[in-house]
Amino acid sequence: MPVPTAVPTTTGHGFSLVMTLKEPGLLMELMGKIAARQANISRALASLDYVHYARFVPIPREGLLLIVTEFDGDMANYVLDFAVVLDEEFSTILSYMVDGPPGPVSRYPNEFIAYVTANTRLPDGSPLPDPFSPYPGLSVLDIVGPRRRKFLPPRPSVGKVQVDLDDVQANLLQGFGAKRAVHLAFNAPDRAGACEFLRELISHDTLRPTPQSSRGRELCVNLGLTHAGLTLLGIPQSQLDGFPKAFKDGPAKRAVDLGDSGNADPSKWCVGGPVAADGELAHGLVSLLVRDLGDERIRSWTDELIELMERHGIRPVWKQEARALDDFGTVHFGFRDGLSQPRIDGIHPAPAPAKPGDQPHLPPGDFLLGKDYMNSRGGFHIGLLDEQIALNGSYAVMRVIRQFPYAFEDMLEREGRRLGLDPELIAAKLIGRWRNGVPLSLPDLALAPPTGKDPASLNRFDYVPPFYDDYAGARCPFGAHIRRMAPRGGLVLGVPWGRTVIRRGLAYGEALEPSDTDDSADRGLVGMFICGDIESQFEFLVRSWAAGDLSAPGLRGSQDVLAAGRASSTPFTFRASESEDPVTIDVPPLTLTVGSLYLFVPGLKALNRLVGPT
Repeated sequence: MPVPTAVPTTTGHGFSLVMTLKEPGLLMELMGKIAARQANISRALASLDYVHYARFVPIPREGLLLIVTEFDGDMANYVLDFAVVLDEEFSTILSYMVDGPPGPVSRYPNEFIAYVTANTRLPDGSPLPDPFSPYPGLSVLDIVGPRRRKFLPPRPSVGKVQVDLDDVQANLLQGFGAKRAVHLAFNAPDRAGACEFLRELISHDTLRPTPQSSRGRELCVNLGLTHAGLTLLGIPQSQLDGFPKAFKDGPAKRAVDLGDSGNADPSKWCVGGPVAADGELAHGLVSLLVRDLGDERIRSWTDELIELMERHGIRPVWKQEARALDDFGTVHFGFRDGLSQPRIDGIHPAPAPAKPGDQPHLPPGDFLLGKDYMNSRGGFHIGLLDEQIALNGSYAVMRVIRQFPYAFEDMLEREGRRLGLDPELIAAKLIGRWRNGVPLSLPDLALAPPTGKDPASLNRFDYVPPFYDDYAGARCPFGAHIRRMAPRGGLVLGVPWGRTVIRRGLAYGEALEPSDTDDSADRGLVGMFICGDIESQFEFLVRSWAAGDLSAPGLRGSQDVLAAGRASSTPFTFRASESEDPVTIDVPPLTLTVGSLYLFVPGLKALNRLVGPT
C-alpha cells in the first residue's frame, strides 16, 4: 500500500469545540451529568495515548460549552475515537446543543465529524491556532515512553448475527485458496449493454459470481463495480449519494493523500487513472480464481468471459494474470504471505480453549454492509445506503503494486556486510517474520528460524504479556511491517478496533532469478483489500500507520518499509538481539503503485436487483 512521501509529524494540535445550548438554562444540569461521568471520561481520554490535556469550559452568560484539548495526529481520527470511547457521554452532550448531530454518535460518525468540524473553526472558516507547548514536537508517546501499557475501555457490545453466505460473494469473508487468477477490468458503452452483460454473467453456468457458501466449485468468480459503473446502471442519484465519499472519489482523485505521485502518479497507471476518453473508464472488475497452479482451464474460462463481454459491446480495458510463486503463498520478496487474516464471528470457529496470543474474533460488520451488522466501533458501515442495494455487500480496494525484490536483496547483503549480521536476520527484523512465516515474537525463537511449526501457531502471538514482554520492541521492532500495520496488543495511538482489512492477493510477473542484476522486469502484487469502509480502514492504515510516524513508539521520522510507496529511503532501527544496542539501516523504495480501483462488491441478491429482470 503506497503512502505519502512526506512523513507527517503533527503533534500538539489545538482542539477547541464551541457548542451552543438550545436551552442555556440547562447548562448546569448538563455539567452535573458530565461531572457524574468524569472518572469514565478521564479513563477514556487516557486510553487514546495522544491527548495532552482536556477540559470542559462552561460559559453560562453566553449559553456555551467549550471542550478544549491538545492532541497528536489527525483531527478526524481523534473525533472518530471519541465516538467509540465516549459514545454515551458525547451523545448526551450533543442532545443539548443547537444543530447537534443525530445520536448515538457511534452510529452516525460522519455527522459527528461534520458537526465538530463546523464548530472548531473561526467565523471565516480558518482553523484555530495551535496552543503553546513546553515540549514542541513531542508526542504523548514520546513523553511517556514505550513501556506504557495500553488500557482501552470494553469493546462495544456487538450481538451475534447470522450471515447469509449464499448472498455474500466468495473469497471475501473466507479465502478461496486461489493459486492463479485473471483480473479483467471492463468498460460498458451504455446502461443497456452493461445490464445485458451482467444478466448473462450472473446466470452463466460457469462464470456466474460465486457465493461464499460454495464448497465444491473449482472456479471462483468475483464481480466488483466502480462508482462510475453503478452510475451507468441507472441507480437513482439519491441512492448514489449515500455511498461514502472515498468510494465516490475513487483512488485517482485521492492519490496525493495516499502517496501516489511522481512515478506513482495516476496518469501513469495501467488501470484506474484519469481517462482521456469515456471508453477507457473502468466500470467494473471481474476476477477469475482457481486453486491449482497447474489448472490451465483458467485460460479457456478467460477466453469465454472475453467473448461474453464482446457479445454485449463490453470492452476489456485491462487484463492481468497473477499466481502464487509456490504452494506456500510466497511473494516476490521471498516471504510467505496472507498468514494473519482476521477471524470473523460466525464464520471462523473460535479456539477452545483460548490460548495466549489468540487474536479476538471480529464482527462481520467490520467487512459487510447491513443494518444489523454492527462494526467493532459500535457503528454501521451501511450508513444511509438502501439495503436493497447494500445488504451483504463490501468494498474492495484493488491495488496493482510493482515490487523491487532486487533492491531488497541488495540492501540486505550490503547492510549485512556493514553490520556483520546475517542478511536473513535483517530481513526478519524488517518484516517481523522469517521468510518461512514464523513470527519473531514466538517465545522459543532463536536467531535461526525454527522448523516444523504448526501453521496455526504462525498467527498465535502477541507483543505483550501474557504471551511475551516485548513492550520495548527489542525482539520485534515497532517498525517491523507486521507490527506497524497490525499492532495486536502492543501500544498504539488511539483506538485500533475496526481498522483491520481482509487481504487477498497474488504475485504477477516472473520471480527474481539469481542471475538478475536489477529490477527492470515488471513484477509485483495484485492485491484486494476488503473492508466495510475505505476511508476509516484501508486509507487510515495507509496514511496513519504506514506513512505516519506517531502511531507507536520508535517510529519518528520513518515510514513502513513495504507498505510505503516512498520516493526516498526510510530509516529502520532494530536490535540484532535483545541485549544489543540498536542499529539503524536505510531502506530504499521497494514498492510503487501502478494501478488501482475502488470497488463495491455487491451481495448476490442486490446484484440481481441492480441489473433488473431478464
